Amino acid sequence: MESLDSILANLQQKYQEPSPSDRPDPIKAKAASDDIAKDMADLDLDYLNLPASKPNSIDLLLADLRQSAASPNTASVQEDIQVSASIPQDFAINLSKSAISADLQQVSAEQSAKDQQARSEAAQKWLKALDPLSGEGLWFAEFAKNYDSHLEAAIALLSQP
Repeated sequence: MESLDSILANLQQKYQEPSPSDRPDPIKAKAASDDIAKDMADLDLDYLNLPASKPNSIDLLLADLRQSAASPNTASVQEDIQVSASIPQDFAINLSKSAISADLQQVSAEQSAKDQQARSEAAQKWLKALDPLSGEGLWFAEFAKNYDSHLEAAIALLSQP
């Protein structure tokens, strides 16, 4: 097996610009061209022009396609092609809509978590400032009995409009 270096050298030599000494002789090139033309004339290419003795399946399919293309059902076939071509586009649109929807849900969840954190901090601050023996403090203690914790009660109270 040839080494990569020898293959590379052969390729470079093949595609390099020929030097003046390497250029073909125009007389020899003309003679070679005449020889090729003579050989081509001697070839028996009549078999290419002969009609097939039996139509094969490909010929039958082509004839059927040509016939169906000429029929009036062409419009419905074109509509089917257009519909099937729009399916990937519709899929891409739906995919992008679902991705956008997922992003919006994530942003909404993050925003609601921030809002909940802010309400919790405000409720803790309000509870620290509340005097439990004042009228408001006693009322809140009675109000908070319906909740699991004073913090939940304060959040609910402060969240009301």
